[in-house]
Amino acid sequence: MTIVNYVAYAAYLSFVFCVVITILKVSKYARAPMHLRWELYPVPSEEEHEHGGSYLERPEWWKTDIKEEKGSELIDMFKEMIFIKRLYNSKRTQWYFSFLFHGGIYLLLIWFVAIFIGSLFELLKITSGILFTAFFYASLVLGYIGISITFIGAVGLIALRATDKKINYLSAPVDYFNLSFISLIMLSMISSLFYDPYFNYARSFLAYLISGNGLLIGFKQPALPVASSITVLLVCLFLLYLPFTKMTHFLGKYFTYHKVQWDSRPNMVAERFDEKKLELVKKNLDLTVPWDAPHAPKGKRWDEV
Repeated sequence: MTIVNYVAYAAYLSFVFCVVITILKVSKYARAPMHLRWELYPVPSEEEHEHGGSYLERPEWWKTDIKEEKGSELIDMFKEMIFIKRLYNSKRTQWYFSFLFHGGIYLLLIWFVAIFIGSLFELLKITSGILFTAFFYASLVLGYIGISITFIGAVGLIALRATDKKINYLSAPVDYFNLSFISLIMLSMISSLFYDPYFNYARSFLAYLISGNGLLIGFKQPALPVASSITVLLVCLFLLYLPFTKMTHFLGKYFTYHKVQWDSRPNMVAERFDEKKLELVKKNLDLTVPWDAPHAPKGKRWDEV
């Protein structure tokens, strides 16, 4: 077997492993006990959210018609995921690098889609036309910008964590490791650009993967520069590592927002409180706090806290 074969098998195994563990993690989130409601508001989906209110302000709110505006919820979610609104409002200096870092990752994800489509063109032996040209140049723009600003954002965040006392106090060694790992991948991608400036090798290698190492579709094994092979292997290691880190917080967005912060629906069944849910809340309140903090001493029950 050639080096390309080994790199291809590593790509298959790491991708499948990452997907399986990620599904198990999401399943664990979905099966978690009912959260302890803090009655936080305003909730974007409520009619009163524009002036900072909630249906909880209404007399006998459980008897009133509670309408939800899912559009407002999606807009608020979009602002947080794309523009990191809360960090922008609370710590502007950190926001600049965080915005570059996350924005770069989003661009690289779109870049991968463009490369994937380009690899399909290669399998179909399409080498010209408007669509081919559009995806070819889109991959160049997205790739170069995405790699650059992800690297700048990651290095900037490392520097801020090391120099800003408030951020340094909250930073664990694993935070530096995660950012350094991603920075290393970006550096490897930059070095690959010297050998593959138009991502031709990247498209050919992805086409080779899609073809099942040339077994499913008769696709000739491509050449792969050493720098590109190292980049792929680093990405494979990252995929193996990713599901076990807090970088998978993007998976928990639905649960932390929709099921915790924004789940404002009253626990009612046929105009009465849901007894099963109330019993579950009582059961959860009887659990002990496993961590220690001034406002929540370790060993006390949640109802005491």
